[in-house]
Amino acid sequence: MEAGIAFKGDALRVKVQQQRDEIALRRAEEDVRLASAKLVQILHLDPIVELVPRDASVVPLSIVSTTDSLGDLVSQALAARPETRQSAALLSAAQHAKNSSIYGPLIPSVGGQAFFGGLGGGMNGETGHFGESEDYVALLNWRVGPGGLFDFGNIHARQARVRSAAFAVDKVIDQVANEVITSHTRLRSLTDQIATAKQSLSDAAEALRLGQERKEFGVGVVLETIQAEQDLARARNDYLNLVTDFNKTQYALLRALGRLSPPWSTSGRRVH
Repeated sequence: MEAGIAFKGDALRVKVQQQRDEIALRRAEEDVRLASAKLVQILHLDPIVELVPRDASVVPLSIVSTTDSLGDLVSQALAARPETRQSAALLSAAQHAKNSSIYGPLIPSVGGQAFFGGLGGGMNGETGHFGESEDYVALLNWRVGPGGLFDFGNIHARQARVRSAAFAVDKVIDQVANEVITSHTRLRSLTDQIATAKQSLSDAAEALRLGQERKEFGVGVVLETIQAEQDLARARNDYLNLVTDFNKTQYALLRALGRLSPPWSTSGRRVH
Protein backbone atom coordinates (compact mmCIF):
# COMPACT_ATOMS: atom_id res chain seq x y z
CA MET A 1 0.00 0.00 0.00
CA GLU A 2 1.64 3.20 -1.16
CA ALA A 3 1.48 6.58 0.58
CA GLY A 4 -1.41 8.78 -0.47
CA ILE A 5 -3.75 5.94 -1.35
CA ALA A 6 -5.00 5.34 2.18
CA PHE A 7 -4.91 7.17 5.46
CA LYS A 8 -1.97 6.32 7.68
CA GLY A 9 -4.36 5.17 10.42
CA ASP A 10 -5.95 2.67 8.06
CA ALA A 11 -2.53 1.45 7.02
CA LEU A 12 -1.57 0.84 10.63
CA ARG A 13 -4.85 -0.96 11.28
CA VAL A 14 -4.16 -3.21 8.31
CA LYS A 15 -0.65 -3.93 9.61
CA VAL A 16 -1.88 -4.71 13.12
CA GLN A 17 -4.57 -7.01 11.81
CA GLN A 18 -2.07 -8.78 9.58
CA GLN A 19 0.19 -9.38 12.56
CA ARG A 20 -2.72 -10.75 14.60
CA ASP A 21 -3.62 -13.09 11.77
CA GLU A 22 -0.04 -14.32 11.61
CA ILE A 23 -0.12 -15.05 15.37
CA ALA A 24 -3.43 -16.91 15.00
CA LEU A 25 -2.00 -18.92 12.12
CA ARG A 26 1.08 -19.88 14.14
CA ARG A 27 -1.09 -20.97 17.06
CA ALA A 28 -3.20 -23.08 14.74
CA GLU A 29 -0.08 -24.76 13.36
CA GLU A 30 1.05 -25.43 16.94
CA ASP A 31 -2.32 -27.00 17.81
CA VAL A 32 -2.11 -29.24 14.76
CA ARG A 33 1.35 -30.49 15.76
CA LEU A 34 0.30 -31.09 19.37
CA ALA A 35 -2.81 -32.97 18.25
CA SER A 36 -0.64 -35.12 16.00
CA ALA A 37 1.70 -35.90 18.90
CA LYS A 38 -1.22 -36.85 21.13
CA LEU A 39 -2.64 -39.17 18.48
CA VAL A 40 0.78 -40.77 17.96
CA GLN A 41 0.94 -41.45 21.72
CA ILE A 42 -2.53 -43.02 21.73
CA LEU A 43 -1.69 -45.24 18.75
CA HIS A 44 1.74 -46.18 20.19
CA LEU A 45 3.57 -45.04 17.06
CA ASP A 46 7.08 -43.66 16.65
CA PRO A 47 7.12 -40.41 18.69
CA ILE A 48 8.85 -38.46 15.93
CA VAL A 49 6.17 -39.32 13.37
CA GLU A 50 3.95 -36.38 12.38
CA LEU A 51 0.45 -37.30 11.27
CA VAL A 52 -1.36 -35.15 8.73
CA PRO A 53 -4.96 -35.52 7.54
CA ARG A 54 -5.39 -37.10 4.13
CA ASP A 55 -8.52 -35.07 3.43
CA ALA A 56 -8.68 -31.49 4.66
CA SER A 57 -12.46 -31.29 4.33
CA VAL A 58 -14.57 -31.57 7.47
CA VAL A 59 -17.59 -33.83 7.09
CA PRO A 60 -20.07 -34.76 9.84
CA LEU A 61 -20.13 -38.47 10.59
CA SER A 62 -23.33 -40.44 10.19
CA ILE A 63 -23.27 -43.09 12.90
CA VAL A 64 -26.60 -42.77 14.71
CA SER A 65 -29.92 -41.97 13.13
CA THR A 66 -31.71 -38.96 14.59
CA THR A 67 -35.09 -40.08 13.23
CA ASP A 68 -35.64 -42.84 15.81
CA SER A 69 -38.15 -41.99 18.49
CA LEU A 70 -36.79 -41.10 21.89
CA GLY A 71 -38.87 -43.77 23.60
CA ASP A 72 -37.41 -46.52 21.41
CA LEU A 73 -33.88 -45.31 22.08
CA VAL A 74 -34.43 -45.31 25.84
CA SER A 75 -35.88 -48.84 25.68
CA GLN A 76 -32.89 -50.03 23.64
CA ALA A 77 -30.48 -48.50 26.14
CA LEU A 78 -32.22 -50.06 29.14
CA ALA A 79 -32.09 -53.47 27.45
CA ALA A 80 -28.46 -53.22 26.31
CA ARG A 81 -26.61 -51.36 29.06
CA PRO A 82 -24.71 -53.66 31.44
CA GLU A 83 -25.52 -51.38 34.38
CA THR A 84 -29.23 -52.10 34.10
CA ARG A 85 -28.68 -55.85 33.91
CA GLN A 86 -26.32 -55.73 36.88
CA SER A 87 -28.73 -53.73 39.05
CA ALA A 88 -31.61 -56.06 38.10
CA ALA A 89 -29.51 -59.09 39.06
CA LEU A 90 -28.60 -57.55 42.42
CA LEU A 91 -32.27 -56.81 43.10
CA SER A 92 -33.23 -60.39 42.26
CA ALA A 93 -30.51 -61.72 44.58
CA ALA A 94 -31.71 -59.44 47.40
CA GLN A 95 -35.29 -60.64 46.94
CA HIS A 96 -34.22 -64.29 47.08
CA ALA A 97 -32.22 -63.59 50.23
CA LYS A 98 -35.23 -61.92 51.83
CA ASN A 99 -37.50 -64.86 50.94
CA SER A 100 -34.98 -67.31 52.35
CA SER A 101 -34.91 -65.41 55.65
CA ILE A 102 -38.71 -65.58 55.87
CA TYR A 103 -39.54 -69.04 54.54
CA GLY A 104 -36.25 -70.84 55.04
CA PRO A 105 -36.63 -71.36 58.80
CA LEU A 106 -40.04 -72.99 58.21
CA ILE A 107 -38.34 -75.94 56.58
CA PRO A 108 -37.23 -78.32 59.34
CA SER A 109 -34.04 -80.26 59.45
CA VAL A 110 -34.77 -83.96 59.14
CA GLY A 111 -32.83 -86.60 61.05
CA GLY A 112 -33.14 -90.23 61.93
CA GLN A 113 -31.63 -92.75 64.37
CA ALA A 114 -31.65 -96.53 64.47
CA PHE A 115 -30.65 -98.83 67.36
CA PHE A 116 -29.82 -102.50 66.85
CA GLY A 117 -28.96 -105.03 69.57
CA GLY A 118 -30.08 -108.08 71.44
CA LEU A 119 -31.65 -108.94 74.80
CA GLY A 120 -31.21 -112.16 76.74
CA GLY A 121 -32.16 -113.71 80.06
CA GLY A 122 -34.75 -115.80 81.71
CA MET A 123 -36.32 -116.84 85.00
CA ASN A 124 -34.29 -117.62 88.13
CA GLY A 125 -31.08 -116.08 86.87
CA GLU A 126 -30.95 -117.83 83.52
CA THR A 127 -28.81 -116.06 80.89
CA GLY A 128 -29.97 -117.69 77.68
CA HIS A 129 -32.88 -117.04 75.42
CA PHE A 130 -31.31 -114.10 73.49
CA GLY A 131 -33.46 -112.16 71.02
CA GLU A 132 -32.80 -109.28 68.58
CA SER A 133 -33.85 -105.69 69.41
CA GLU A 134 -34.34 -102.82 66.89
CA ASP A 135 -35.43 -99.24 67.60
CA TYR A 136 -35.99 -96.44 65.02
CA VAL A 137 -36.39 -92.72 65.69
CA ALA A 138 -37.38 -89.97 63.15
CA LEU A 139 -36.54 -86.35 64.08
CA LEU A 140 -37.88 -83.01 62.78
CA ASN A 141 -36.04 -79.94 64.15
CA TRP A 142 -36.84 -76.23 63.88
CA ARG A 143 -34.41 -73.58 65.01
CA VAL A 144 -35.85 -70.70 66.98
CA GLY A 145 -34.08 -67.36 67.31
CA PRO A 146 -31.11 -66.04 65.33
CA GLY A 147 -30.93 -67.79 61.98
CA GLY A 148 -34.22 -69.57 62.60
CA LEU A 149 -37.87 -68.89 63.36
CA PHE A 150 -38.84 -65.41 64.59
CA ASP A 151 -35.48 -63.89 63.63
CA PHE A 152 -37.08 -60.52 62.89
CA GLY A 153 -33.78 -58.66 62.86
CA ASN A 154 -32.48 -60.72 59.96
CA ILE A 155 -35.81 -60.38 58.11
CA HIS A 156 -35.84 -56.61 58.48
CA ALA A 157 -32.23 -56.38 57.34
CA ARG A 158 -33.00 -58.41 54.22
CA GLN A 159 -36.04 -56.26 53.47
CA ALA A 160 -33.92 -53.13 53.78
CA ARG A 161 -31.44 -54.55 51.30
CA VAL A 162 -34.28 -55.22 48.85
CA ARG A 163 -35.45 -51.61 49.15
CA SER A 164 -31.88 -50.39 48.66
CA ALA A 165 -31.43 -52.59 45.58
CA ALA A 166 -34.75 -51.39 44.16
CA PHE A 167 -33.67 -47.78 44.70
CA ALA A 168 -30.40 -48.53 42.90
CA VAL A 169 -32.34 -49.99 39.96
CA ASP A 170 -34.47 -46.85 39.69
CA LYS A 171 -31.37 -44.67 39.92
CA VAL A 172 -29.62 -46.57 37.13
CA ILE A 173 -32.73 -46.40 34.93
CA ASP A 174 -32.99 -42.65 35.47
CA GLN A 175 -29.28 -42.18 34.74
CA VAL A 176 -29.38 -44.22 31.53
CA ALA A 177 -32.53 -42.48 30.32
CA ASN A 178 -31.02 -39.07 31.09
CA GLU A 179 -27.85 -39.88 29.12
CA VAL A 180 -29.90 -40.97 26.10
CA ILE A 181 -32.19 -37.95 26.24
CA THR A 182 -29.30 -35.51 26.69
CA SER A 183 -27.25 -36.94 23.81
CA HIS A 184 -30.26 -37.25 21.51
CA THR A 185 -31.42 -33.71 22.20
CA ARG A 186 -27.95 -32.29 21.68
CA LEU A 187 -27.51 -34.31 18.49
CA ARG A 188 -30.70 -32.93 16.96
CA SER A 189 -29.78 -29.41 18.01
CA LEU A 190 -26.30 -29.73 16.49
CA THR A 191 -27.82 -31.02 13.26
CA ASP A 192 -29.78 -27.78 12.88
CA GLN A 193 -26.78 -25.69 13.95
CA ILE A 194 -24.55 -27.34 11.34
CA ALA A 195 -27.04 -26.54 8.59
CA THR A 196 -27.07 -22.88 9.67
CA ALA A 197 -23.27 -22.79 10.00
CA LYS A 198 -22.87 -24.28 6.54
CA GLN A 199 -25.04 -21.53 5.08
CA SER A 200 -23.06 -18.91 7.02
CA LEU A 201 -19.84 -20.37 5.64
CA SER A 202 -21.17 -20.10 2.11
CA ASP A 203 -22.31 -16.52 2.66
CA ALA A 204 -18.96 -15.50 4.18
CA ALA A 205 -17.07 -16.99 1.23
CA GLU A 206 -19.30 -15.12 -1.20
CA ALA A 207 -18.86 -11.88 0.74
CA LEU A 208 -15.08 -12.27 0.56
CA ARG A 209 -15.23 -12.88 -3.17
CA LEU A 210 -17.31 -9.77 -3.73
CA GLY A 211 -14.99 -7.75 -1.50
CA GLN A 212 -11.94 -8.87 -3.46
CA GLU A 213 -13.64 -7.90 -6.70
CA ARG A 214 -14.41 -4.46 -5.33
CA LYS A 215 -10.78 -4.08 -4.29
CA GLU A 216 -9.59 -5.03 -7.73
CA PHE A 217 -11.77 -2.35 -9.30
CA GLY A 218 -10.73 0.24 -6.72
CA VAL A 219 -14.21 0.55 -5.26
CA GLY A 220 -13.64 -0.99 -1.83
CA VAL A 221 -10.88 -0.61 0.69
CA VAL A 222 -8.42 -3.05 2.15
CA LEU A 223 -10.10 -3.05 5.57
CA GLU A 224 -13.34 -4.34 4.07
CA THR A 225 -11.50 -7.28 2.58
CA ILE A 226 -9.78 -7.99 5.89
CA GLN A 227 -13.13 -7.88 7.66
CA ALA A 228 -14.56 -10.32 5.14
CA GLU A 229 -11.57 -12.63 5.66
CA GLN A 230 -12.15 -12.51 9.43
CA ASP A 231 -15.82 -13.34 8.99
CA LEU A 232 -14.91 -16.30 6.80
CA ALA A 233 -12.33 -17.53 9.32
CA ARG A 234 -14.86 -17.29 12.16
CA ALA A 235 -17.46 -19.11 10.07
CA ARG A 236 -14.99 -21.89 9.36
CA ASN A 237 -14.06 -22.21 13.03
CA ASP A 238 -17.71 -22.28 14.06
CA TYR A 239 -18.47 -24.95 11.49
CA LEU A 240 -15.46 -27.03 12.56
CA ASN A 241 -16.40 -26.81 16.24
CA LEU A 242 -19.99 -27.78 15.51
CA VAL A 243 -18.95 -30.77 13.41
CA THR A 244 -16.52 -31.87 16.13
CA ASP A 245 -19.20 -31.62 18.82
CA PHE A 246 -21.64 -33.41 16.51
CA ASN A 247 -19.28 -36.35 16.03
CA LYS A 248 -18.47 -36.54 19.74
CA THR A 249 -22.17 -36.44 20.62
CA GLN A 250 -22.86 -39.35 18.27
CA TYR A 251 -20.30 -41.47 20.12
CA ALA A 252 -21.80 -40.32 23.43
CA LEU A 253 -25.21 -41.49 22.22
CA LEU A 254 -23.72 -44.79 21.08
CA ARG A 255 -22.30 -45.31 24.55
CA ALA A 256 -25.60 -44.34 26.15
CA LEU A 257 -27.34 -46.93 23.96
CA GLY A 258 -24.82 -49.61 24.95
CA ARG A 259 -23.63 -50.13 21.36
CA LEU A 260 -19.94 -49.45 21.88
CA SER A 261 -17.68 -52.48 22.21
CA PRO A 262 -16.33 -52.98 25.74
CA PRO A 263 -12.62 -52.27 26.26
CA TRP A 264 -12.12 -55.79 27.62
CA SER A 265 -12.59 -59.01 25.67
CA THR A 266 -14.31 -62.09 27.07
CA SER A 267 -10.92 -63.61 27.86
CA GLY A 268 -10.13 -60.74 30.20
CA ARG A 269 -7.47 -59.18 27.97
CA ARG A 270 -7.53 -55.57 26.97
CA VAL A 271 -8.68 -54.91 23.40
CA HIS A 272 -6.66 -52.14 21.76
